[in-house]
Amino acid sequence: MFTRINRPFLQIDSVAVPDFAAGAMENWGLILYRETAFLYEPGISSELNKKRVCTVVAHELAHQWFGNLVSMAWWDDLWLNEGFASYVEYLGINHYEPSWQIMDQFLVDDFQNVMRLDALGSSHPIYLPVYHPDEINEIFDKISYSKGAAIIRMMNYLLGEGTFRRGLTEYLRNNSYGNARTVDLWDFLSAQATKDGVNINVRQVMDTWTLQMGFPVVTVTRTYGSQPSISLRQKHFLIDPTAKVSTKYENKFNYIWQVPFTFATQRSSASHWNRPNVEWLKERTRKLDTRVADRDWIIGNLGVFGYYRTNYDDRNWQMLINQLNTDHTVIPVKNRAQLLDDSFALSRAGHMDIVQSLELTEYLGKETEYLPWESALTSFNYINEMLGRTGAYGMFQKYMISQILPLYNSSGWRDTGNEPQLDTFKRIDALQAACKYGYADCLSEASRLYTLWMQNPAANPVPVNLKLIVYCNGIRQGGVAEWDFAWERYKESNVATEKSTLLNALSCSADVWILERYLNRALEEKSIRRQDADYVIGKVARNPIGRFIAWDFVRNYWDTIFKRYGESIFNMASLVKRLTSLKNTDFELQELKAWVEFIGDRNELGSAANAWTQAIETAGNNVKWVKDNLQTVNGWLETLAV
Repeated sequence: MFTRINRPFLQIDSVAVPDFAAGAMENWGLILYRETAFLYEPGISSELNKKRVCTVVAHELAHQWFGNLVSMAWWDDLWLNEGFASYVEYLGINHYEPSWQIMDQFLVDDFQNVMRLDALGSSHPIYLPVYHPDEINEIFDKISYSKGAAIIRMMNYLLGEGTFRRGLTEYLRNNSYGNARTVDLWDFLSAQATKDGVNINVRQVMDTWTLQMGFPVVTVTRTYGSQPSISLRQKHFLIDPTAKVSTKYENKFNYIWQVPFTFATQRSSASHWNRPNVEWLKERTRKLDTRVADRDWIIGNLGVFGYYRTNYDDRNWQMLINQLNTDHTVIPVKNRAQLLDDSFALSRAGHMDIVQSLELTEYLGKETEYLPWESALTSFNYINEMLGRTGAYGMFQKYMISQILPLYNSSGWRDTGNEPQLDTFKRIDALQAACKYGYADCLSEASRLYTLWMQNPAANPVPVNLKLIVYCNGIRQGGVAEWDFAWERYKESNVATEKSTLLNALSCSADVWILERYLNRALEEKSIRRQDADYVIGKVARNPIGRFIAWDFVRNYWDTIFKRYGESIFNMASLVKRLTSLKNTDFELQELKAWVEFIGDRNELGSAANAWTQAIETAGNNVKWVKDNLQTVNGWLETLAV
């Protein structure tokens, strides 16, 4: 038992609710779930569905301690509930299913994901004052959940699991059936650290991560030659360094963090990689008392436990690129994944050349691990969205197919159902990307399987883990007959996960009138439940053909949509992001600003007020990226085509 504190109830009942706005609710003794977050049907539900169910159940069970046994004193400490539940869910799953390597999946599911939000000037601190009910709804976001989990993971690493667990146990024991604040947690962890001889002032360190928004980029600059040296410099990382940073929240640290910097060199031992020394960067700059041979690279943030990005001088980046091309396995999997994620984020922010980021991906044809591919495909997805309406897109498609083809061929379409989870997810990535970027063999096989299903609806031949790929591409390449077939299967199915997969796939149509009809059905509340309507609109908005239809639809039916979802904790903010994340022209940016001003004047920003602000900032960043990088990326792609 992680905390050595028994659960308060001998029995906990769980109920799957047909129409439930949230994913779940952790009521003491009676946990409520949305059906897709609790019900798993072997042979019909996928491995992704199984992971989702396990994650949500583990999250709600964690709340029995973090949130119920010990509750936050006020909403400004929401992260004590949600951050801990979001981290402890991984510990629970890892205990029962270690083969899933779920602790490694944290990197791509939460860590890298929340960094994209936290790099905006309109982000917010983990801990922030709450004075109004709308502000409560706004902080139920990735910052409270995923960033909270990320800094807890970092704290666990720094203290060592033994000290961390003992300190946490004392925190829970002394605050049971009561309320606690963030400072209470720091005090108990610091006391345990002192008792165990761990020289860390927890509050002093962690206040810099909870009381100011964002995170730093640590730039490693080396001098080469007769007097080699290594210098570190930290700076608040913003996707747009010229962005106006919110002054809504007091910041006494002036965007300086106490950064636990770790690093290895080309010649570091395996034991060093596993437990390196921590070099604390507590000021803006610091020189390391370490010498590294000119021919050897250096890499920072080992195991990616620190919540920061790492940048390097050009020469060191080139040595890392050369290492990946020569033998990528020398660099551990998690650090390969983070190199890819860091490099694309750094190039978006103007800290490194976009060409260097793209060159870092040239080794991917030899990559066989899930984490680096998931990181790379997520980064490539942004470029895909930015290039989608430009003349460079055809060359980009060809490059993506050339890179994904080895993984596509080795993964294949044979889904055995009894392989390691990460192998299943890797196959899904390979096939999804191949079809997305137009690889003919992938599209042909998806259509073949979909047609076979249409010929005999009672005997679905589609491998359970490949359903979304086949359904989506079968509908996209088909017409109204293919769409109507899936619609009938949706209405007939009584398995929640299957219905959700079909709702997603129905948004893949390439026919404008079909998508418009689908959106209208979403608001009718006949076949599609209210809890799912915003999901349908958001999925149509992510379709390159449906993005404009969904945007117009939401504005046309705004009164109805706001009435239903405007004050919901999660639905509206999620819908805003899906509606606006593809906007990348000056015209679209000005149109978005005008719309937000219009609904703001009507006092209809609701619980998504911050989401609309972030949408404007994101659209502005997209416009800037296209202006700054389109010609450069086009030129690089042209050199590959020669």
